[in-house]
Amino acid sequence: MSSYSITEPSARQKWIAGTLVILYALITMIPLVWILLTGFKSPADAISYPPKVVFDPTLEGYVN
Repeated sequence: MSSYSITEPSARQKWIAGTLVILYALITMIPLVWILLTGFKSPADAISYPPKVVFDPTLEGYVN
């Protein structure tokens, strides 16, 4: 049977891993934020091209 030694990751490896995790989390959240923001746009703003980043929030999409 052979023995294995476990080494602690270096500070640089931890920094790179942490940066990649944060970057992945941000990229994953972009579509969710886009969906939430689109829900508060008027129908005209929601389908406008190019998309409006600054808009007047409305609950028009949630009211019958």
